[in-house]
Amino acid sequence: MQDVNNLVKELFGIGEDTVMETAVDVGFVAIPVVGNLYRKVKMRKFELRIKENYKQVQEIKNKIEQKENAVFYKQEVFPLIVRHLIEDEEDEKAKVIIDGFQHVVDQDIEELERIYHYYDILEQMRFSDLVYLFKKYEHQYTGDPATFKVPDYRFRRYEESDDERERRDELYDINFYQLNKFARLTLTTEPEHRELQSLQAGELTRFGVRFFDFFLSEDD
Repeated sequence: MQDVNNLVKELFGIGEDTVMETAVDVGFVAIPVVGNLYRKVKMRKFELRIKENYKQVQEIKNKIEQKENAVFYKQEVFPLIVRHLIEDEEDEKAKVIIDGFQHVVDQDIEELERIYHYYDILEQMRFSDLVYLFKKYEHQYTGDPATFKVPDYRFRRYEESDDERERRDELYDINFYQLNKFARLTLTTEPEHRELQSLQAGELTRFGVRFFDFFLSEDD
């Protein structure tokens, strides 16, 4: 893990003789610690997430070194990224967290509150929420006029078993919860709930488009 150790220290802009755990402590006030074992588990998770995305993080570090405001990205933005990489429970979200960091650097974004807002939204979403949002609204984001609709279950070509009906109803309820969650986070407008489990998804909002830009855009 020595390469990861060195990369994190370079991103924090701290000395070679500083261990990575100290570097992480520099990044934010404190890691919630319930004994030393808990801390070690958190550190191990953070190390693995950096290692799995090492090439991208290295590229971001190299870009930061070329910036006039490199200190801002090292001392203000990177600690935020570290906190999310440590505290988020889902490994799958690590890439999304780092993609947002790359967008901030590529676009020379310096409004810290703006950055915090997007990561606050991201923190409230499960990885399954992100997948559902990005897949459902991808074409709307790219300008395709196609409409998006949760499958209408009124028309069935065969008789459902009780188990099939239960699974279908559960999926419907989860989707309805997710669509309402997107609306609550102002990423979409409110979904329309109709009779017989027909559900029309809301439209992507301007803020929703910006959320896509922040975490999905392919920057140079």
